Amino acid sequence: MGTNLKLICNVAFKIVIEKRKLPKIQWEDRNKKKSDIKYFRKLIEGHWCNEISSLALKTLKERQWETTVQLPLTSDILLFQTYTHDLASNAYEKLKNQIEVRKNYKILTECVLAHTVMFNKKRVGDVQYLKIETY
Repeated sequence: MGTNLKLICNVAFKIVIEKRKLPKIQWEDRNKKKSDIKYFRKLIEGHWCNEISSLALKTLKERQWETTVQLPLTSDILLFQTYTHDLASNAYEKLKNQIEVRKNYKILTECVLAHTVMFNKKRVGDVQYLKIETY
């Protein structure tokens, strides 16, 4: 927004310098108008970040606090955990018996990832940066 206001000031200053006539706008004192535009631009450059954009950021943060976050029910988490545990156990047994190795290895790694995310209460994006040794 601050950048756009500065651009508008530049355009307005150019219009005043060129003595361009605009419909329904009268220039009584062009020098005063130029100094007003310069003064307004300096205000934007000097105080935009500190006063206006910081207030806008504060308002955005406050709105984020007010939004409700729906958490999954404990019963749903337990159901999912039981399902992934059973799926992982089944894939592990099949891997031990050398049955469909690629498919079962993929299932097992996905289940381990899901359990890691649930255990750490992290987002999937956080887990992707784990080192292999830690994983």
